[in-house]
Amino acid sequence: MNHNYVLGAVNGRGVFSFYPTMTAARDDMARANGREFSGFSQPYEPMTYDEYKRRERVFWLSDPATEITEEQWTDALEVLPPMRWVQEPGFNSFLMSEMMSGTFTNQYARYGYGTTARYFSRMVDAADRDTWMKRGEMPEVAE
Repeated sequence: MNHNYVLGAVNGRGVFSFYPTMTAARDDMARANGREFSGFSQPYEPMTYDEYKRRERVFWLSDPATEITEEQWTDALEVLPPMRWVQEPGFNSFLMSEMMSGTFTNQYARYGYGTTARYFSRMVDAADRDTWMKRGEMPEVAE
């Protein structure tokens, strides 16, 4: 039997469980949102799995890039083997090889050279290059 329904966090950051029908998901809401699981910051609500995946994408990809230090760039580069390493004139980037959820992970980018280089980090979808920071496109920066 397919379980196409979930009790998903309203903000898209977690699934309590999967269900065969929307009714079955609704029937389990009290347990999911009860004291036993109250450490979760957002309540769970019934939705299709596709709707949950849409909300999850918005949750992980909605924040703009953050400017970071060269030390933070180096630390990220050295903690795990980099994934999708890009080296182009005036631009280097890589993805963390550890995912936060599904295919969502941090990308680190360096624009420029030497003392004028600027460093950034942003959550991206490793499977969707359209979400990645690119050469020649300085990212919007979080305030």
